[in-house]
Amino acid sequence: MGKHASSLAAVDEHISLNYQQLGCAARNVSKTLINDDVFDECVGISGPPSVRTLAALLGVVLSGNHYLYVDVSQPADWLGDHLRHVGCRRVLHCGDTLPDIVLAGVAFLPVTLDTRESAVALPELSAQHAAYINFSSGSTGQPKAIVCTHAGVTRLCQQQDFLPFGAALTFLFHSPLSFDAATLEIWGALLNGGCCVVNAGGMLTPEKLRAHIRQRGVNTLWLTASLFNTFVDVDLACLSGIQHLLTGGDALSTSHVRRALAAHKATRFINGYGPTENTTFTCCHVIRPQDAAAQDIPIGRAINGTEVGLYDAAGAPVTCAGETGEIYAFGAGLARGYHRSPDRNARAFVTVELRGRRMRAYRTGDLARYDDDGYLHFVGRVDSQVKINGYRLNLAALEAYFRQVNAIQDCALLVVEQQGSKRLVAVLLAQDDGPARDAALALASWERPGAYLCLRRFPLTPHGKTDRRRCWPSGRRINAGIPRSRSR
Repeated sequence: MGKHASSLAAVDEHISLNYQQLGCAARNVSKTLINDDVFDECVGISGPPSVRTLAALLGVVLSGNHYLYVDVSQPADWLGDHLRHVGCRRVLHCGDTLPDIVLAGVAFLPVTLDTRESAVALPELSAQHAAYINFSSGSTGQPKAIVCTHAGVTRLCQQQDFLPFGAALTFLFHSPLSFDAATLEIWGALLNGGCCVVNAGGMLTPEKLRAHIRQRGVNTLWLTASLFNTFVDVDLACLSGIQHLLTGGDALSTSHVRRALAAHKATRFINGYGPTENTTFTCCHVIRPQDAAAQDIPIGRAINGTEVGLYDAAGAPVTCAGETGEIYAFGAGLARGYHRSPDRNARAFVTVELRGRRMRAYRTGDLARYDDDGYLHFVGRVDSQVKINGYRLNLAALEAYFRQVNAIQDCALLVVEQQGSKRLVAVLLAQDDGPARDAALALASWERPGAYLCLRRFPLTPHGKTDRRRCWPSGRRINAGIPRSRSR
């Protein structure tokens, strides 16, 4: 924290800390864990985002442990299964009152901001030491816990070309801590002497963004592709003052990008691509006007510390422009793997040849192609997974889950785009959607459909298969307060 000791480090709606104060608060969190002989364990973080959250995260990492966001609004059984899977016995709660939820074998401990100097002997850690765990979204079976490393985080947030990381950047931390974009928002600031401004009170809105820019000088922002589209449609001017805007998580809308580029000529717009298994970003691309005039926006080239290659279904390299292959990611960003999942690790983390070298790689499951200039373009998924608002969902697994519910004869899950945003909808062969809605409460919040439609029969293709394109009527709108559906 040395040369930045007096610089503003962390800000929320109630408190501001400089680096010296944040360092003291974090070391006091570390001291508690170290005194309890907690080392190389998964420590949960719960509660609304705040400066306390940042102190807790830093304290967990400094003590040689790794953090996991614990969303206490999720079903208790679901949450308990996930915490047991990673051996999480302690959750540091950053809210004013401890949650009511009771989980066997898990203690919720309050976090206080103690900025007094305190002596503590911090452990020495290797670059491959675990920094945090993120659960891969979209799994309705055994949880997939991705263990990311210190090396992955520093490779993401230092000495990169896609952002001029340094003390001049003020990041807005508004992504859920369970979403790996938060890694960039938090550590992109705190590893470089910049400032991390915490967005409190739920989802970011144009009005909140304007206030953060005006009051706190936020100049660096991540938005999912869907949220970016919404801001462009609703209040394009709210982006004024942002110097670096990163977006991704889904394919970008060229029409929205064109409007943003035209309105904010001084802003650098960056398309960021990458799975959590390679620590947030694998490729980035600073968007040029000619990109927005094309059919799609490139995901660009590998960021520093990472290499990528395309491979066909037989594992042979794909090198010719225009040919499609699966993206394999290599380098310092790779996660250690999936916690306690040797079979999954063997399938996903492989050793292959890249330009004459045998190297460890992650098979992303994403298809891409090179253009004539050597930029990568996203093509789609190898399997049946889709991505909505940054979360990966396995539609086949979720459909199977709903089909097991009494009174549901069949289920087709669709991704419907409305006003630039993707939504998950469930079309049911059922008399009433009540059983499906009740069953959805046991799923993670991002796995729950946003709307339901009951049909007496599914439309069929000439080959007798369900015609998914005709299941959801063209023009039918998705409303937050959509009434319960009965079959028609």
